[in-house]
Amino acid sequence: MTQKTSEYDHGKIKKREKLLDILVIEDDEVQTVFLKKIFRKFKDYYNPVFKKSIKAAVNYLAGNYVHAIVSDYNLEDGLGSDLIDYNINVPIIIITTTEDVSLVARLMKHDEIYDFVLKSFEPDFVYILDKTLRSAIKRYRLSATLDSKKSRYMKLLEEVSDVIYKVDKNWNLQFINEQVFQLTGYTALELHKKNALKLVDENSLQEFVEFYNRQIKKREIQSQYEFNLMTKGGIIKKVNQSAKMLLNQKGECQGFVLVLRPSMV
Repeated sequence: MTQKTSEYDHGKIKKREKLLDILVIEDDEVQTVFLKKIFRKFKDYYNPVFKKSIKAAVNYLAGNYVHAIVSDYNLEDGLGSDLIDYNINVPIIIITTTEDVSLVARLMKHDEIYDFVLKSFEPDFVYILDKTLRSAIKRYRLSATLDSKKSRYMKLLEEVSDVIYKVDKNWNLQFINEQVFQLTGYTALELHKKNALKLVDENSLQEFVEFYNRQIKKREIQSQYEFNLMTKGGIIKKVNQSAKMLLNQKGECQGFVLVLRPSMV
């Protein structure tokens, strides 16, 4: 829960070319007037839309995008936290008069609820609500950017022809792309949470383990290694493997990222 701070200097707010759209859900007329007065102080920053119920808010969201939601906790048709059930992909800030710590702790377990702000007619409430909104929108945008980058990264992994996989220091598979099927006959799902040593021909296994143990001992980050791979159908294929050792903060091996391809004959 955001703590109170000193009186806010409204002059520090910079005008934005594009206003941030905020959906405000409040069914109390007095509180609505108060909140509208607050948002008028930030007219160069926010564009608030006011609704009196969850139903009205959900109907509005069906055809409109907002950057964040500010909702009273107790509403005429439910609780502000009920918005979670509608899979609304924007940060939700609950404003409430309650100081029930257990309630706050329980509801803050949901990622959709960014924060709680205690209702107050004091100047600090204006500052806290604005700061909380800006922080919530900034964090959401950062998260969306990271998700987008991750999505592009995963798409790239699926477009390459090589098998790319990641293991921990005990060779337990943590990730493997779909190209594994063409080379080994296994699907990525079949290998999920299995041990990568399952792919090594048993006659090559001891030499395989010794090679990577030496890499760990010598702290060599990169390596190239050729070995015999055993497919799901029992066929042996000679393959070449590039490995990058992953280190933790103490400089200890915590696993490998590997690229696997058939050896050139």
